[in-house]
Amino acid sequence: QAGRGVGNMYGLKYSARAMAAVTAQRDQSQWLVGTTALREENEVHRITLLSDHSGDNLVCNEIFPHKYEVWDIAPSPVHENAFFTVYNTGARYEASLWQVVEQDQDQQRHGDSEGGNGADVASRDPNHMPRQHRGGLKQVFTTGGDEPNARKICWSTSDGENTSTSSSSDEVCVMSQDRITIWNLSDGKTSGATSAGSDLVGGITAMAWHPQNHRMICAAHGDAISCVDARTMD
Repeated sequence: QAGRGVGNMYGLKYSARAMAAVTAQRDQSQWLVGTTALREENEVHRITLLSDHSGDNLVCNEIFPHKYEVWDIAPSPVHENAFFTVYNTGARYEASLWQVVEQDQDQQRHGDSEGGNGADVASRDPNHMPRQHRGGLKQVFTTGGDEPNARKICWSTSDGENTSTSSSSDEVCVMSQDRITIWNLSDGKTSGATSAGSDLVGGITAMAWHPQNHRMICAAHGDAISCVDARTMD
């Protein structure tokens, strides 16, 4: 049942394609998991691994409602309550940045009675700690129709060094099938010459920002790997 873990196993209400570690959370091992239900409202689960004398237990701290299928999820590397999702609206793919917002008790009771999803059962389970509840999300940024084929999000690996960017919390790289685009979250715009990929035969299927060199992005296309300069996209 959603919200309840048994040992090192945790069950979702719907199947999932997206999962990522919350690296900004330093005190606990946490992950975000997004579901892909075709006709039902989807969910993002915050899961924590708790260890004690009895062993390891996976528990769900929060369940966030997410209307569309989650195809990629990318937690902020510096803010544990912020994360991106890439989702399918049915007409196109989009990417949005979400901020976790606290809900008061009235909102919580309303969400439990309306949403169900096992949250009320899990929260009343005396053996389920910490208490799991339905959380709220505020959309703070979206690519909208500017990235209709978005597939993956990568946060900048910059640590504030003096480059063409400011910090890892300001920029993300959005991968589409035919291009890679860097978005500056501080102004909600693409920054400089940021598009590439029309010459990458086979379409872009994966990407990763260089962990030490913020100026470099690697992309997989067909049976080849290419390195792209993030400043010029060449």
